[in-house]
Amino acid sequence: MSDFELTSDGIKIPGEVFTSAYNDVIHPGLSAAGKTIVLPFRAINWIAEVASNYCVDKMKNTQKLQECVQEKLSNTPIDKLCEPPKNIAVPAIISNSYTDDDELRSMYANLLANSMKKDTQSKAHPSFVEVIRQLTPDEALILKTSEVLTDGIPSCQIRYQFKTPADKNLVDGAHPKNIIRELAGGVTIIPYYLPSIKSVNQNELQIMIDNFIRLNLIKAFDDYPIMCPNAYINFYKDAFNKELENTWKERFTEDYELAHIPTSIAPTAYGERFYDVCVE
Repeated sequence: MSDFELTSDGIKIPGEVFTSAYNDVIHPGLSAAGKTIVLPFRAINWIAEVASNYCVDKMKNTQKLQECVQEKLSNTPIDKLCEPPKNIAVPAIISNSYTDDDELRSMYANLLANSMKKDTQSKAHPSFVEVIRQLTPDEALILKTSEVLTDGIPSCQIRYQFKTPADKNLVDGAHPKNIIRELAGGVTIIPYYLPSIKSVNQNELQIMIDNFIRLNLIKAFDDYPIMCPNAYINFYKDAFNKELENTWKERFTEDYELAHIPTSIAPTAYGERFYDVCVE
């Protein structure tokens, strides 16, 4: 494969990458173990259409990526640039070629740009390509607009459990309508309640947090709440919690109540590095 060409504008992507992307994505789907896969005529037409559209889209997406990288490197002197490692650049370019989302493309561009700067290249990790590839556009936006990768943030489990006293260590500075309680027997309804994130439904956010944990970007701490004053001021029986209470109270006796069990979420060292290289 030809080397990537460095210019005063940034990077010129070699044509061999396009061919590699086509072969990697299209060819394996048409044969297996040396035997041609027999498909219905409609399925063959569908595959041909997908392949044709992909060939057009990959060129557009790669051109957009190149322009984005050039923009991010526009203020970097040419003597501060270096050739990006191929184990980062090639997978990033190929993965970007089949995404139309600008949030994900921005992450690929940040990764490529930082891998081309002499002072940040050592921070760029090949596995970051796979992390981006396993994010949805909404997840990418959450990582960009929230504090999940920059600081420890308060969260809580929402539980329907036996009535218990308020958690005295965290009630001070809490909302007057707080339902912060000590852990008791019951059932967890929402494992990672984050009222500070309003751009997505809390039920969908649970899947996102699970994915961030799976990718080792963050860790959830059930036994280490944030002890800063007013950390849990936004945790109280709001409309969302009242709706949950109405849904669950018919399943339990009067000895149970809706409760917030304070927890926290914090970025891993890997997550902080990912943020510095791919998000910020």
